[in-house]
Formats: sequence, C-alpha cells, structure tokens
Amino acid sequence: MTKTEILLKDFTCIGVNHWSAPVVIREKFSLSEDRKAELYAKAKELNIDQLIVISTCNRTELFAKDCETSDLIDLFVSFTNGTTAEFDEFGFETFGEDAVRHLFEVAVGLDAQILGDLQIIKQVKQSYEASKLADLCSSDLHRLMQIVFKTHKRIRKETDLGVGTASVASAAVQFAQHHFKNFAEKHVVLVGTGKMGKITCKNLINLGVKKITLVNRSEGKAEALAEQYQVESAAFSQINSVLETADLVIVATGSQTPVVTKAHLSEVAEVGPRRFY
Repeated sequence: MTKTEILLKDFTCIGVNHWSAPVVIREKFSLSEDRKAELYAKAKELNIDQLIVISTCNRTELFAKDCETSDLIDLFVSFTNGTTAEFDEFGFETFGEDAVRHLFEVAVGLDAQILGDLQIIKQVKQSYEASKLADLCSSDLHRLMQIVFKTHKRIRKETDLGVGTASVASAAVQFAQHHFKNFAEKHVVLVGTGKMGKITCKNLINLGVKKITLVNRSEGKAEALAEQYQVESAAFSQINSVLETADLVIVATGSQTPVVTKAHLSEVAEVGPRRFY
C-alpha cells in the first residue's frame, strides 16, 4: 500500500444533500455559524483534529480524517435539529478514496445542483478558513485542501465547465428569460438583497430588464442596492401591493422559513388570474 493510499483511506465524509434529502430535511440539518463553532469546539474535546464542515444551500457535510463514522454522525446530529433516524433515512456516509473524490466533486461544482456552480468554491474556501480558525485543519487536511483549490483553478482554465450557467441565480434568470416573451419588458420583483440577490439583480440588468423592484426585510439594504443599480425598492410591509403588479417574483434569501408564503400568493390571486411557478 502506497503512502497516498494510506492517506486517502483515513478520510470520511457524512452529511445530507439535495440528491437524497428533501428541503425540509436539509433545513433540519443546517448549521448556523454559531452552531458550527460549537460543533468544532466539541470535536476538539473528542480529540478530532482534522474536520471541515461544508455548508451550502443544498448540503451540510462533515469531512474528517481519523474519525469513527458513528462519532461523526453523533456529532452532526447533536448540533442540528435532525434526528439519527432521519439521518439514517436521508443522509449518506462515504469513506477513503470515495470520500476524497466526493470532496473534489463538491468543490469544483460537479456535485452541484447547477453544474459548475461558481458559488460552491467560495463556500468551500470559507469552510476551510473556519476549520483553520478552529485549529482543525492540520497537515493532511490542509495539504488536501490546497490540492482541491489548485484542481479547481485547472478545471476553470483548461475545461468548459465554467461556460454558461454558473450559479442557481443565473439559472433562475435564464429559466425566466426562456419562459417569458419580451422578458425585458416584464416587472420583476426580487426578494432578498444578500450575495445571491445582488448576483440575480446584475443578471436581470444584463439581460435588459427595465423594471426591477427590490424587497428586503431590512429596508435600508434594499434602498442602498436599488440606488447602486438604479432600480426601484419597496419595504417588506408593502410586499402584497408589489406582488400585485409583478410578472415574475424571484426569492433569493438565506431564510430558513418561506418569505413569500401561500397567504401572499392567495391575496395576489384575488386581484386577477395569475400563474405561479
């Protein structure tokens, strides 16, 4: 057995993702930044010294070295709202070379809902930095992550993986563009002005959409972004009236609960015939 094989066989990955777990289960197993920090601290107490938690909108996964899978699952469950039974039904575990291969596929966007999603590598880098800050990224994991990042750069440079749709935000806009005739003339309401909201707004503008209304729970953020891109904004308290004139509504928030609810849509439907997607 070579040195590389010895290194790879000691890695483990467990978690839930969009391939097998519905949204409601993924939300139960999601981790806030505070809970991640607590999980990392507990891992140190358990003498785990190489661990990274990778969180995106479609996954929460723990990647570790020299750690029993059962301990990793117990750790995961104890810091989330999911149960062991739910993990057994919807979660996954993989080992050795398969676990390492999975890490590479996630980082470069091959395992993403949108093939080649550019947001994923940024989230993996943030997870890596958090692991280093928690002193849980010693030599082997650190070396592996450096290879992951170099591989991502090579793929972007030497292949066509980054060509075309590269994020969920751009995919949503492209879907709308193909669905609507005269898309540029439609009134688009964009709920959420965080990172994904900003990207979506840019995509809409680049496609020539002339009327965009930004809505955010923090009215000041919506106003600031609207001024930056020279579009309209509205307070969240006005969402019902804004929805009444919308041709398309895109929700791009990090909220764990629905922002635009069935009640909102029911009230809008009373104004006239509408079709929702």
